[in-house]
Amino acid sequence: MKFTILTENRNGNNNCINEDGLSIFIEMNNYRVLLDTGITDAFLKNAETLSINLDEVNIIVLSHGH
Repeated sequence: MKFTILTENRNGNNNCINEDGLSIFIEMNNYRVLLDTGITDAFLKNAETLSINLDEVNIIVLSHGH
């Protein structure tokens, strides 16, 4: 299982956008999960920066709404 943080309030990749919202891309075998989407489209931009193809996501899980 591999977890990639797409957005958070801080990150280890200076090329990525930080924000208060959280978004995590999870890979398990051939299954892809997007856990939350943050508060803006930063997760989309960071996925592109990190060469993650979100078209391969099997399911999106939203932990809560605001």
